Amino acid sequence: MSEQEVHDELEALFRRVLRTPDLVLTRDMVTGAHPRWDSFANVEILLGCEERWGFEFDTSEIDSIRSFGDLQDAIVTRIG
Repeated sequence: MSEQEVHDELEALFRRVLRTPDLVLTRDMVTGAHPRWDSFANVEILLGCEERWGFEFDTSEIDSIRSFGDLQDAIVTRIG
């Protein structure tokens, strides 16, 4: 799966979780950049990623994710 495909699937997940069908994400977007993107949404997003890509983030990975781009990179690294 390419980096663009991961981006597109992640964006679809964010759109669903944040209930914003026209949301466009950039690598530097962080929690709070959207009014519905809070800590509860973060949990739902991470769980959705784990379900979609079939792995569990470890604590150090979660601690290092600060932006949409960080999350995308973590997934690309995990799925190789």
